[in-house]
Amino acid sequence: MNKDIVSVITGDIIDSRNITPENYDVMLYTLEQTVQLLSEQLPLKYDRYRGDSFQLVCLHAYDAIKVAIVIQLALKTSELNISARQSIGIGKINSLRNDIRTSMGEAFILSGEGLDKMKSEILTISTSDKEFQKTLL
Repeated sequence: MNKDIVSVITGDIIDSRNITPENYDVMLYTLEQTVQLLSEQLPLKYDRYRGDSFQLVCLHAYDAIKVAIVIQLALKTSELNISARQSIGIGKINSLRNDIRTSMGEAFILSGEGLDKMKSEILTISTSDKEFQKTLL
């Protein structure tokens, strides 16, 4: 895979408005600890925003599916048994900033659009490579 290609995961916690304040802290702790452990093994950047939303940049595009699955499993197997919707965008980035929420590029756009289009799915993958996208369907 092209070394200029990265993956961006944009996600949010399903039904987070129904989580009690105490359990919300447990959810945040679970998410933060999971990402911390992942970042010790894989080259990635992470940010959380709007409380229950998060974004990760996997510098090796092929790591994204592993990261998304580990996050989902950590949340599902926590005492809360919650889930996240996650959208993986695979593509180039124009600008990777320290605050990844202000970074730009194709992978960010694909990831964000994918999350916006999700209804009942918990994982979607989007790429601008039409042949590769066909293999994902």
